[in-house]
Amino acid sequence: MSIFTELRHRDVIRVGLAYLAVGWLLVQIADTIAPMLQLSPSVPRFILFILLIGFPVALILAWMFEITPDGVRKTGAITQRSANVTATGQKLNILIIATLIMAVIFLLLDRADIGVDANHLTSTGPRDIQRTDESPNIAHGPKVAVLPFTNLADDHEQDYFSDGLSEDISTALSRFTDIRVIPASLTLAYRDAAELSAVGDELGANYVIGGSVRLSSDTVRISARLINVATSTQLWGETYDRELSTANLFDIQSDVARRVVTTIADSSGVLSRIGQHQLASQATTSLEAYECVLRGYTYLSIHNAETHLIARECLEQAVQLDPGYVDAWAHLGYIYQEEVRHTRNLEPDALKRALSASQRAVELDGANPMARFAMSMTKFGLDDINAGMSEAEKMISLNPNDTTKVAALAVFFVLAGDTDRGVELARRAEPMMPSPPRWFYMIYASAHYQSGEYDQVIEELSRWNDEGNDVQWHMHKAAALGQMGKISEARQELDRMNELFPAFAEDPIGEMRKFMLSEDVVSIFYEGLKKAGLQAELTKKM
Repeated sequence: MSIFTELRHRDVIRVGLAYLAVGWLLVQIADTIAPMLQLSPSVPRFILFILLIGFPVALILAWMFEITPDGVRKTGAITQRSANVTATGQKLNILIIATLIMAVIFLLLDRADIGVDANHLTSTGPRDIQRTDESPNIAHGPKVAVLPFTNLADDHEQDYFSDGLSEDISTALSRFTDIRVIPASLTLAYRDAAELSAVGDELGANYVIGGSVRLSSDTVRISARLINVATSTQLWGETYDRELSTANLFDIQSDVARRVVTTIADSSGVLSRIGQHQLASQATTSLEAYECVLRGYTYLSIHNAETHLIARECLEQAVQLDPGYVDAWAHLGYIYQEEVRHTRNLEPDALKRALSASQRAVELDGANPMARFAMSMTKFGLDDINAGMSEAEKMISLNPNDTTKVAALAVFFVLAGDTDRGVELARRAEPMMPSPPRWFYMIYASAHYQSGEYDQVIEELSRWNDEGNDVQWHMHKAAALGQMGKISEARQELDRMNELFPAFAEDPIGEMRKFMLSEDVVSIFYEGLKKAGLQAELTKKM
């Protein structure tokens, strides 16, 4: 009797086919749900590794044993085997067919998701948005494909590093709720593709991220670029050179992935700036919900009364147009609390409106980073400092790569008196930020002031450089000059602050408490402003 006949009679072939079918389906499912659950990108690879090890074991067991109604028993000679072999083989056939049917359904669903609205998502942004409360988590933003980075080394055993880098970038991008990321499992087939824009077009993506990796014995060079599929133009590119060792290999992979993602997807990153630029020539009140969210991002980058009013009016229309749009509610909550914090376009019950909008965003999606950001800011505005810090930490854990928001929260930690945490967040965020906003340096200025390092406060103010727009800039300068004994200069700065900001002249203690979240911090700044000539008395907070 031939070996093939023996394999068939012992169901080894059927077991092998069943194992491969089930294993393939498990890997596909793991690859799809890992980003959703924020699992490590190595999870699907680990499952595949275990399955590969188990494959020969399964074949050996199939050869040695058979399943019968009496349990598992050692396979006898072929002439002595019972009719149960036929029944077992039929069950394996059913298992193989059922698994293949499930795999086809899974692939069809996955492919269908890639094709949704691909023809309507162009670089000008989506139009005629229709969403309901039943679908609060659908992203409106651009669709991005992360292609496998090309391994330029001759040794293809090093593909694991370039593949891991692509998966890290893809996973980190998926944390940005306003960006749709094509699953890495669907881009693997395009390894070493020459025309990234053509691949992006085939995948239905608006943008493609690609690049290359060159590993040598002691260095690694990683090049990354962002391509606009519609125009086939490169929007951004960067090269990262790192010294290499066995110990830091995966640290380098993670660090570069974070830098790439932050530069591209951060609130002030490349994609955000593109969206804001596209809105520049349009009417100030857009009815499209996603464009209104972009106006919210504009205000995050450019803090003034004009951008605030445009964003507020637009977002108020957006949540009417699209009541289930989480990001619109979250941005609106943030915009409302800014009415009080910066006295911009102030209307009645601003903090009450901010709390209502932020709560709505959290109810729709508690894992949305912008929703937690807005809730944190609102809680700080309501003087609920502990709740504000708790919400801030939730946002940071949900998306530590959105460094603009992380930096904004660092400001609040410092103004609440937790300078260590605030500076820690700032130092983590600064190297990742494409271009830090002017207010970023308030973190260091305030921390230096609270530590009594007044010369360094003045130095940081030159980097902050927001003299005509932010009362806190003048507050820091006048207080620092007062503490340094430069009374004449301090008094001039205090007079300038009273002139530019009537709200401060009318109620300086109230304005200080609006920004300085801890009474201890208020007292420290009051001491410097008192030396600068402030006449108001610091009374106990009611």
